[in-house]
Amino acid sequence: MEHKISKNVSRKIQASSVCILFLLTALSAGISTVSAAGANQNDINSGSDLSDSQGSINTTISMNGASPYHLTPMTAELAVGDDEDWFAITLNPSEGLAVQIDYSPTYTSPTNGTVYNNEFDLAIYDANMLQMDFSFASNPEYVTTNNSGTTASHGGTIYVQ
Repeated sequence: MEHKISKNVSRKIQASSVCILFLLTALSAGISTVSAAGANQNDINSGSDLSDSQGSINTTISMNGASPYHLTPMTAELAVGDDEDWFAITLNPSEGLAVQIDYSPTYTSPTNGTVYNNEFDLAIYDANMLQMDFSFASNPEYVTTNNSGTTASHGGTIYVQ
């Protein structure tokens, strides 16, 4: 009888250990890296913070001839007081583009606990900086050059705000 009890206890300990190991693995897989504001940002894998205005765009993604193409999700950070990010995408004039952003509805400052409500807008512009599509008050935000209301060509460059 004593042997059966110790076997059962041993099995329970093994099962508990496996569950704890699985839980720790699942938690560590869900923990993302900490991102820093300012010069240490790595928006959409650009190595820096994306430009805050269309006049100083510092990141261009070349997708010429890559249609159909799907980028894996990329991250970007908007710091409090830094509420715009701009980048450019080049592609053949006959190719289209769709961009979507998803975001948390709130942000809690780790330094002072202030809770901010997030509401981002998304827009795309053609090579002449004429707006092609705009999305606001939605989550996710989604814009496309393939919008039925868009008839003009983008000219090979699309600016994303």
